[in-house]
Parts: sequence; structure tokens; C-alpha cells
Amino acid sequence: VAAQKAIEAVSASEKLGLKVSTWRGAAGILGQLTFLMSGILIVGALVLFVIAMIIINNSVTMAIMQRTAVIGTMRAVGAQRGFILGMVLFETLVLGLFFGLAGAGVGVAAVSAMQSKGITVPDERLEFLFGGPMLFPTVNGGIVAWSMAVVVFITLVSTFLPAFRATRISPLRAMQTDE
Repeated sequence: VAAQKAIEAVSASEKLGLKVSTWRGAAGILGQLTFLMSGILIVGALVLFVIAMIIINNSVTMAIMQRTAVIGTMRAVGAQRGFILGMVLFETLVLGLFFGLAGAGVGVAAVSAMQSKGITVPDERLEFLFGGPMLFPTVNGGIVAWSMAVVVFITLVSTFLPAFRATRISPLRAMQTDE
């Protein structure tokens, strides 16, 4: 806004007759379409994050249920609740980091392969949106690092409740299992 006013002031003082507009105003409907598409992508990503959290939460809950006797025995021999919580969180942190790095590696390799060949735009109407008949994706290290941070965060958040429940397993309950 400040730059726009500065350009308008210079244009008026120099009598250049320039019409100053934001890129959104100049792009018209295509600018709005860009924002709509980015909004759809953000909502889609959020839905995927929620699904991932549910799956991770379910998996960790099942793993803890299978280890009830082990966790109860650890508690019986003196393991504190904080130790159990840390153990479960650390385990899922390591899994999140390992598989997050593996996924990032596969993604970077796929984008790098597409970058050298390019992706043909299937419809002439999309050429304007993609800037030409071929799309050449690039890898951004900052986005890869941010994605890894999100994966680790989602993993830890979705693991916290089952890990907290694991700290509540009593030694008596562990001794009553059928194993």
C-alpha cells in the first residue's frame, strides 16, 4: 500500500499518467482463481493432517495396548510415569523422523525427475495458469524442512494422548493380562 501511494505520488508530480493497481486488481478473475486454488490446497492439506493424526493415534493406541504387560511390569519395578511418557513419545518421534525423511527423499527424487523432463499441460486453457505448455516443478529446501517439522509436530501431538494413557497402566492390571 505504501509503495502504491509512493508511485501514485511520483506519477502525479511528474505527470506520467500512470494507473497504479495491486497485482490482484490487475489480474482480475485469474488472481482470484489463484487464491481460490491455494485455499483449496490448504483445506485439503488440513484434512490430510487430521486423517494422519487419527491414524497415528490409533496405531500408537494399539501398540500400547499390546504392551500393557510390559509397561505394567516396568511400572512395577520402579519406572516413573514421566519415563513411560518419554519412552513412548521418543519412539514415535524417531519413527516420525525416519519415515518423514524417507517420504521427503522420495518426494525430492520425484520432483527432481519431473523437473528435468517437465510435465505436459493436458489442456490449452491451463497453459495460461501454468505459464506455458510445460510445467517444471522445483524443490525448495525451506518447504521440505517446514514439511518435516509439520510431520514431527503432527506425530507428537497425535501420540501424546495414548502416551499419557500408557502412564496410567497399573502394575496390577498388567499382571491380570492373559499373556
